[in-house]
Amino acid sequence: MLLEVVIAFSLFAVVILAAGSGLLVSTAAASSAQQRSVAFTLVSADVANATSLPFADLTAGLNPSVDTLSTDPNIQTSGSTYTLKLTGATLATTNANSSESPLVPHVTTITASNVSYKVATYPETSSNGVVTVVVIVSWNSALGGKAQVVGESQVAAP
Repeated sequence: MLLEVVIAFSLFAVVILAAGSGLLVSTAAASSAQQRSVAFTLVSADVANATSLPFADLTAGLNPSVDTLSTDPNIQTSGSTYTLKLTGATLATTNANSSESPLVPHVTTITASNVSYKVATYPETSSNGVVTVVVIVSWNSALGGKAQVVGESQVAAP
């Protein structure tokens, strides 16, 4: 009789632990999905902000004398040429403005639901009257490690 109670209690404990583990995993997955949704919203908002700028300002791009572009891990620097590592494209860097969001500064931190998202905007130069705006959003994922989403949009001269 006592042995049956111990076995039943052990089985009950295993079932409870398994259910608890499943609940933790599903909670982390749901949190990760929510974070990814916020990140995509931030990409959309940043692209909209960049494309609402005057086209001449967008083609001028980033301001290397205000932003420290050489310390940005997404940028490869060679002299006065800045290349976006993700695409290999040269970045537009002749902007003289000291403040013109989202280009100057090109990296901002936004906190939503206790998560800090780093939003970085990169206008790529073009010779055909089109500027490609690349936005990279990165954060510490609920599942552990770093996570990022990337969006881009092409803007044509008016």
